[in-house]
Amino acid sequence: MFSFIVVVFFLFLVLGPAVIITISQTIKSGRTNGIMTACGIALGDSIHVLFAVLGLSTILLRSFL
Repeated sequence: MFSFIVVVFFLFLVLGPAVIITISQTIKSGRTNGIMTACGIALGDSIHVLFAVLGLSTILLRSFL
């Protein structure tokens, strides 16, 4: 689990679209808007992971029945 956390932490440091939009919103509109942008991205990522897990669970459940 520790190695997973380390890898995820370093992946957050890689400049990607989410990081670039968060930085640009922070520079353009201030810290509060940057934090809200980061929270929106995190929420969207969480929903995406939830749906992926539910879909994978459904596929695995149907393959055993």
